[in-house]
Parts: sequence; C-alpha cells; structure tokens
Amino acid sequence: MKNIVKREPDFQNLIDVLERKVPSRRTLFEFFMDGGVLEKLASRRFSDYHTLDDHVQIWIDAFMNAGYDYITLLPTNFRVVDPSDTGGHATANKNASIIKTMEDCKSYKWRDPADYGYGVLDVYQKYLPKKMKLIVFSPDGILENATTLMGFESICYKMYDEPELVEAVFGEVCAELYKYYSLCVNHPAVGALMCNDDWGYRSSTMLPPDFYRRHVFPTYKKVVELAHSAGKKALLHSCGKLDTIFDDIIDDMKFDGKHSNEDTILPVEEAYKKYGRRIGIVGGIDLDFLCKKTPAEIRDRCEKMYGLRLWNTLSEN
Repeated sequence: MKNIVKREPDFQNLIDVLERKVPSRRTLFEFFMDGGVLEKLASRRFSDYHTLDDHVQIWIDAFMNAGYDYITLLPTNFRVVDPSDTGGHATANKNASIIKTMEDCKSYKWRDPADYGYGVLDVYQKYLPKKMKLIVFSPDGILENATTLMGFESICYKMYDEPELVEAVFGEVCAELYKYYSLCVNHPAVGALMCNDDWGYRSSTMLPPDFYRRHVFPTYKKVVELAHSAGKKALLHSCGKLDTIFDDIIDDMKFDGKHSNEDTILPVEEAYKKYGRRIGIVGGIDLDFLCKKTPAEIRDRCEKMYGLRLWNTLSEN
C-alpha cells in the first residue's frame, strides 16, 4: 500500500479506553482481519515468505500500518473440536451432533491444550514494537464449541431431557479453554485475553440467561480473574442482543471491555450512553454501515461517536 502514515503503537491507549479514561489519541479496535487484508496492509504476501519469523513480521506490520496498538492472535494449533471431526467444517450445524450420548462424551478425543506449542509468542516478543501487545483469543468459545459438538437443537432438548450430558460436555469444554488461557496469560508479550463466544440472536440470547449462568459464565469469570491476577485486561466479543445478561458481563464476570455493536440491536452510540460508564465499549461501527455508506458518512459518524465517548469519559470524572 502506498502513502501509509505509521503511528507508533502504544497498548496503553487501549488500557485507557478499557479503564474509561481519555487515551492519548483516537484508539482503534477490531477482532481480526483476513489474510488478504493483512497482505494488503503489509504490502507483502505470505506465500512469498516461508519462515515463522517472516510471517510474524507481516502480521506486525499489517496491524501497525492499520493504526492498531495490538495484534489479536490465536497462538497455537490447539482446537477443542478439530475440523476433521465435523467433516472439515469448523462451524456448528444446528442439527448435527458429534456427541449424542454420555458414552460419546466419554470416548470423544478431548484434547489437552498443554500438548500444543506456544512458541509463536516468543517470536512475537522478539519483533513487537516496545509498546505493542498481543490480545490472545480462543479457538471458538464455550457455547460455540459445545454447540459444534452437540448441535444447537440437541442442546435445547437435552438441557431438559438429559441435563447430565449437557453438564458433562460443557464441563469438558470449559476445562480445556480455561487451561488454554492459563498457558497464555503470563507471557510478557500478552497484554489481554479475549473471550470470543457469540451468545445472542438479533432478538434475544440464544439460550435462557440462567443456562449461561450455570454452564458458561462461571468459567469466563475465572478467565477474567486469571487475566486480572496477571495484571492483564479481559475483553468479551459476543454478538447478539444481550441486555438480559449485561449485568452478568459487567458486575459478575467483570469484563473490562465489550466488543461488537450492531445497529439493528444496540448501536454503538446507545451502548456508550447505556453502559459506557460501567465497561469499556470497544470497536463500534456496524459492518453493514461500513459496507453501504460513503466515506464521508462513515467519517462523520466516527467523529460524532468519538465526541460522545469523550464527553462520557469527561463527565464521569
């Protein structure tokens, strides 16, 4: 890409946003970028380079050139559900079930996160700019992995008909993901953990709030505590209408930041007004808006959003 103006990354800017303070400059946030976007931003193609060090430097340059203070990273090949278990598809089919019975659960090849390598964190540590950090996310979340294993419709039935099976599957998934995060959190290159798990539809949560409170939230609460005990931040990425569980997100699990705002559910401006004094609101502009509106319209909305966030922060203080 031509005419890229680099600005030095500084993870403290994101920390300030998460602590609801005024950062030193406007601070961008996004969950991830595709490989093609990374190549365009870095002005290099992954296929032209063959070492891990080279690929790491492409990632760093891409995030720096885009103006981010961090890199989001999945640092290992560990997966709760291997794509080969689902016929090569990583996403859940609402009707498909890998685990149908307690015997299936006991015989399933549950993977130990400690059996996988995390050396890429050391490589990033070698090349990261001094004030840039990694945000480690997981290979899908608790609900997402459990849904891939059992099928969404099956969970809806079995949560009443076979609650012991649901308890067992969610228990295994929770244990694996907690261990995964524990293997990453203390690395000096890591500045935050992100729990990425979609919980809602456009109209409501996918499952009753009390189901999450029993099977999902206790583990994420422990992950947040893990991050905080290491002096790191913890963010949540979750799509959907979550108004019935926002108090759980803020007051029980104590996430520092919430990502993903959809104009058809809760536009980012409304999220700032409703929750911005209690939790960091990160990211924000709806993807549909970005795709359909003109650059001038996008710029105008971003300027107004920044002004709203700044006003909220200053009025709080």
